[in-house]
Amino acid sequence: MFHLVGLEIKKFKLGGFIRNAFLANLILTALIIMIYFVEQTEPETIFSDYQQAFSFIDSFVRITFVVFASVLIAKMIIGEYKTKTISLMYTYPVNRKKMMAAKLFVVGSFTFSAVILANLFAGSVFVLVNSYYRYIPEPLTAELVFHSLLNITLGAAAAACISFVPLFFGMRKKSVPATIVSSLLLIGILSSNNNGFSLYSIIAIPLAVGVIGLVVAYFSIRNVEKEDIN
Repeated sequence: MFHLVGLEIKKFKLGGFIRNAFLANLILTALIIMIYFVEQTEPETIFSDYQQAFSFIDSFVRITFVVFASVLIAKMIIGEYKTKTISLMYTYPVNRKKMMAAKLFVVGSFTFSAVILANLFAGSVFVLVNSYYRYIPEPLTAELVFHSLLNITLGAAAAACISFVPLFFGMRKKSVPATIVSSLLLIGILSSNNNGFSLYSIIAIPLAVGVIGLVVAYFSIRNVEKEDIN
């Protein structure tokens, strides 16, 4: 299984994709710090305490990397069906289900890892900047750090599962645009913020959508033998 994962990474030259993800994280972090300074001129700020700041950062990160995951799905799965190159792959003496599972493992593990690492990087930069300017006066306690890390980990797991949902829409018509657009709509609906409230803040909703994503992944693997490649 892990041999297949390694082959997929080499085949699609995902090193460049990871570099792009790192660049996106740098841009995202710079944008958050810019908002941090601009917000200080407003009567009401979204960074009134560390909990709100970390929640805002996490929302930005999830949106970014669920969309990245949809691009990865489009490249590794939908694109191969669209160009018929997947038919060549299926001539290999390897179980098709294992091959599809390897592709989805790459997508899921990328999303999970990227969300955690991006949160840690952006959050650390935010804390460092605030240590100089003190726009958030409260101390950063060990309890708050632990609670935030727990939320980040759970959110990353949910994002990894949610990232599989666009595969359903992409596979219906073997459409790359449908895959990416559906991810934008999905994460936009879940993360849209209204006075501090979002659907993602109701824990049952991202969990339910995550379960749907796992179901999509399961049936994509189970039905791969029957999938029409013509």
